[in-house]
Formats: sequence, structure tokens, C-alpha cells
Amino acid sequence: DSAFRIFNWEMAYLDGTNRYECFIIKNIEGKLQYDHLQASDSTFDREKLINKQLGAKNWLPALYYEIIPVKSRFQTFYTLLGWDGNDVLTNKKYIEVLWFDKTGKIHFGAPIFKDNRSVQSRVVFEYGGQNAMNLNYENQLERVSFSHLAPPSSTLEGVYEYYGADVTFDAYEWKGKYWQCISEVIPAWADPKGRTEVNISKKA
Repeated sequence: DSAFRIFNWEMAYLDGTNRYECFIIKNIEGKLQYDHLQASDSTFDREKLINKQLGAKNWLPALYYEIIPVKSRFQTFYTLLGWDGNDVLTNKKYIEVLWFDKTGKIHFGAPIFKDNRSVQSRVVFEYGGQNAMNLNYENQLERVSFSHLAPPSSTLEGVYEYYGADVTFDAYEWKGKYWQCISEVIPAWADPKGRTEVNISKKA
């Protein structure tokens, strides 16, 4: 919506770690301002991270590949889909939220992700580095679909280097004020009703 532009890139190191850089150029009342985002030196555990409020000085570093603007009554939220080649054992993907206050200050994270049990400020996926998962926005259905991740056995619950995608998919659908988690959906690209072909023809 021309409110900002992100410049974001990755540097991979031989030890399997990655570094991410990000600049955001904002349009504040017709004037351009920029922020160089600084990665946090703190390591948050998973439970704290999903509800942590972050900003330009402690953003969640990743390579963000999709921006999804959604509006509630008083605020525009920019939902970001990102990938992080975490280390030699696991990769991560994120559903992050970027928003600006009235002064143009950058904020990351907002309590707009709901499932049947909880509300959280961002969604974190972690899975084996040799595996892959789908995390994509389906514009025609206004939802973010993603592979369901699971370990090969219950004894490996929480040991994320063994996690991989099974044959099912879940999604977050925008409900006007929040993203609602929906279980067991059929992604548009695999929909037998042919919505994939409709979407391709529109893009063409």
C-alpha cells in the first residue's frame, strides 16, 4: 500500500548459521524515513518468543518473502512470512506481524493469532534442516496455509530436528480482527475443485 518498503537479505556462514540484514523505508506524512533493524542479542525460548513484543532494535531476524496487509478497525497489520536457516540441525519459518504506531515507530508482534486454546503474537515453526515445509498466502481464500509438522514418533516430541511435514495442512484465516487457526484444510494448489487454475488465469 506504499506505506513502506523492506530491503532484506541473508548471509550464510560455513558453520551453518545465518545472518540477516534489514532496512525499512517508511513514508511518514510524505517524508521518507528509514530504519536499520538490529537483531536481538537475547535468545528467547519458544514460549516467550511467541508472545514477545519486539521492535527495530530487537527484531526477529529472517528472510521475509511475503507481506500481507490486513486491517482491523483502528490498525493496519502487515503479516510477514519468513524463513530462517537456523543452524545445521533445524530451519525455522515465521508468521510475524509488523505495524506502525501514530509516530511511525516500528513494532513487531501483536496478539492476533488465535486457536481454540490460546492467543499469541506470532507463529514459530521449527523442523529438520533436511526437510521442507510449505508456508504460503492464498490470496483468493484470504488465508495463510502451512504444512502440519510432526515428529516420527511421540517419544521425539519437542526434538525439532526430527520434525517434518506430514500429508495434512492447516491455515490461518483472517476474520476482520484476528487470524483464526483452521485445521485440516486443502491448499489452493491441491484443491480438486480447480481453484488453482482460476488463480493462475487471473495472474496471467
